[in-house]
Amino acid sequence: MGTRAFTVNRAHARTEVALSEALISLSANPAAKAAFFQATSHESQTALHYVKATSSLYGGLLFWIGLWELIWTWGGTTWWREVIYFLVGMVMVCATDTLYFQGGIDGSFCPRCVRTHWISNIARIVIAPAGMVVLWVGAFDLMASFVWFDSYSELPSAGEYDVKTWAVQKCLIKDLACIIGGIGVILALGLGFTIANVEPPTTWTCITRCNGSIALGEDPWWRHALRSLRSVVSIFAQNAMWLGAWNLLENYFETTIWREIAYTFIGLSLFFATNTFWKRTHIHSLEEEEEAAAGEEEKDLEADGAIATAKEEEEVVAAVVEETAVGEAVLSIGLILRALFSLLAFFIHITGFWTIFDSYILSYDNVWRNVAYVTIGIIMMVGSGTIQLHAGVYREEVQVVLAGEEEPDAMADTDNQVVLDEGGVREYRAVSG
Repeated sequence: MGTRAFTVNRAHARTEVALSEALISLSANPAAKAAFFQATSHESQTALHYVKATSSLYGGLLFWIGLWELIWTWGGTTWWREVIYFLVGMVMVCATDTLYFQGGIDGSFCPRCVRTHWISNIARIVIAPAGMVVLWVGAFDLMASFVWFDSYSELPSAGEYDVKTWAVQKCLIKDLACIIGGIGVILALGLGFTIANVEPPTTWTCITRCNGSIALGEDPWWRHALRSLRSVVSIFAQNAMWLGAWNLLENYFETTIWREIAYTFIGLSLFFATNTFWKRTHIHSLEEEEEAAAGEEEKDLEADGAIATAKEEEEVVAAVVEETAVGEAVLSIGLILRALFSLLAFFIHITGFWTIFDSYILSYDNVWRNVAYVTIGIIMMVGSGTIQLHAGVYREEVQVVLAGEEEPDAMADTDNQVVLDEGGVREYRAVSG
């Protein structure tokens, strides 16, 4: 026993000596000391950034689960109730100017002076999220219960599935048709990459032209009518994809919490694999923020010619890849696959997380549980500083720069900028995330 204690004490002594030598080395070398503390600070910032992103992502989901169940459990499922939900939701999102946001379309039908006023923004942040949930409950239930047949009442009980029976076959047909039809409609609307949170290259003129036709508050009514119709069709297409994916993932097998946990982590892994995690959280990645912060310094270096050569080489390589038929084909296939897997990740992740918190924590019709979800979700979104982005308040803000005027300030939001030339033709500067 004494020998063992002596050995442990010697090990502790060696550790303390090593730590002391390391500290002395850092003190004697200012450059090493600065690098050490800089690395430590960067790790802390990275950890905090992921905490904020996680809070934003799951705060939004908890808010949706709680409010969805509060709305859905009121009364029975009837076609007129769902129509009322849809219409009330439409009024709320139109009144808060977030209809385009819901459809995945950039633009606004309110004058800029109205949508940038702090009083109107507070009202929009309060009303818009509730309007979104009410709208989606109505659209989802209309498609689930009143398109062809009621998906839930006609689906056989778990363990009694026989693909040879018509009852199961028609459920599978409806679910697959919802997914394929929803994707087809989204692609026809030119919103495939937007909904998937994947940015296509600017050389794809068909995509940039479609996204570039932004409707502003000062535009004629017919432009907004077309955009609003496009948004409504997009909302139904998104609900169709969600309905089909949810049913395929949940309703044909026995539900277990381990399967739902696996869904959640598989979806989360695919977010990172497709590089869409940060866009789903409404937070810029740490690398993007560092690049923005270093923007001015980089401009100075470019002016001095320090990094001009490297940038020229990168541009030449990019041009060669884009102009090469094989390179363009590889890029196209890669982006399409990335967009499809991003959509798959979204549906798998939300299905798993939603089912865990909806089916395994008290009952889905427990009012107090749902109120707690809504409250916790709001606190998490406010804490991460993204509640206005979840509400769709700032994403559709469009800066109009008349030809001949000065460029907007570098610190301004440049995600959605439009330049109007003398003929009134819109040029889209940057596709919003």
